Amino acid sequence: MDQELLVEELDAGVKFLSEFDKYAPVKIAFWSQKDTDAPWYLYVASEKIADVNRPDAYGEVSRIVRMLQDPHLDQFRVKLIGADDPMAREVFDRQSRFPAYRLPTHYKGFELAHLGIKEAYIYPLRIAVPVP
Repeated sequence: MDQELLVEELDAGVKFLSEFDKYAPVKIAFWSQKDTDAPWYLYVASEKIADVNRPDAYGEVSRIVRMLQDPHLDQFRVKLIGADDPMAREVFDRQSRFPAYRLPTHYKGFELAHLGIKEAYIYPLRIAVPVP
């Protein structure tokens, strides 16, 4: 069965990122799918995420998801990675080329295939910082 990422999931991700950014500033965030039938995962990269604090960071994910109570966000579909992770670096480099985008950038097919990503929606840089 083909799984589509819904607008509601993208919006739920924005709310989540806004809260998570208070805990660990988000460098880049994106939804990705490795195969057509695979689930979507929200990857969140921060310079504050490392092996030593990853369990605490996932505790924060759980707290935020419970607080938001959004049916379109599943804490088990959030993956935390360091800003130096190869996937985070590649996605950040791609998104840095188009910083003016205000909507998630959609990649499908070969662009990110070398990372094992079939399809992705990449949030604009600094999406988690609310505009006054």
